Amino acid sequence: MSSDLNPLNELAQRFTRASVEIEGVYKHVLQAESRGNVLRSRPGCGSFFVFTLRGHAELFSGDAVFNLHPETVLHASQEKSLDIRTGPMDYEYCLVYYTYRDKRRMPPASPDTLIRIDTGVSSRLVDLLRKLHHVSGTPGPFSAFRAKELFYSILYEMFDGLRMKTNRENKSIMEQAIQFIHDRYREPLTLSELANLHGMRARDFSRLFLQYAGVRPTDFLVQRRMKRAEELLATSGWSVGEVARSVGYADTALFVKLFKQHTGFSPDAFMAASAERRTS
Repeated sequence: MSSDLNPLNELAQRFTRASVEIEGVYKHVLQAESRGNVLRSRPGCGSFFVFTLRGHAELFSGDAVFNLHPETVLHASQEKSLDIRTGPMDYEYCLVYYTYRDKRRMPPASPDTLIRIDTGVSSRLVDLLRKLHHVSGTPGPFSAFRAKELFYSILYEMFDGLRMKTNRENKSIMEQAIQFIHDRYREPLTLSELANLHGMRARDFSRLFLQYAGVRPTDFLVQRRMKRAEELLATSGWSVGEVARSVGYADTALFVKLFKQHTGFSPDAFMAASAERRTS
């Protein structure tokens, strides 16, 4: 990551900084249960995308293994040996080679970077690729213009599919996180522990939670505890210390401080007001 950008964000940023030239579009079909090289005797030059049109395959690059299917796209920044093994069905894929028109404006790309992009199912993306393959074989300036238009439409569809897929996944993660806090609020939860449950860094988890719930996860946890504390103080007859321990605070003084910040009352005053309401 440069600054706080991952390789996928860097790739998207590169497309905003310079226009591209389409160097070649090639469509291939590999038989089921076969092995080969995805580049098929170097048909193009420059960086390239591998789009799966149908079927499934495994792609090998050194020690890395990538699962390829119609919901994924692979990007490589240079020609390299990419061995492929197909599944029980024929595997059809499309290679799209491109170069940047003004390389002087572009920061150097990592030559060994392979980026897998999970786009989700998109029949429109497949349709655009088939059109691009057809147009790229037609000579003339209009065809070249149409090919570039289709290429940028493919990029938009690809990144938009990724965005929507990520949003769905993030929503699911946040709903799980909220339910976890709701159920386990009595436990000594920390931001790092909550983030680790979902394989995220604490900062990223907190930012995403804030976007989704409107409060940070630690504040949401306190709110859940205080809401339950209000119920117990009003109905249980327990002491302040017992209520504090019941909602996850071994330190009664900390509980009293947080409760007053949350409600504007001390726990004792809240209990007294609740008792008065019940008898009036």
